[in-house]
Amino acid sequence: MIFACIFSTLLEIVLLAPSIAANGSATFDIIVGGDAGLVYTPPVVYPDVGDTLRFWFRAKNHSVTQSSFEYPCTKLDGGFDSG
Repeated sequence: MIFACIFSTLLEIVLLAPSIAANGSATFDIIVGGDAGLVYTPPVVYPDVGDTLRFWFRAKNHSVTQSSFEYPCTKLDGGFDSG
């Protein structure tokens, strides 16, 4: 059981490391939910324009919605929403 937990953690670290495409853009893998609970792992990324964010949804109901700090529960006009 301990081995499975360590392996799972190491696998997530490898998957979460940004990969660099041939054109110089990076892809960030973000796990949503799962063993860590109802959180995003990693909780913060710093993408550049042209980078790709891939969200991997795990157990529980989660979505990704662009909002403002002033109104964090309201979709930003013209922003994205995964549904």
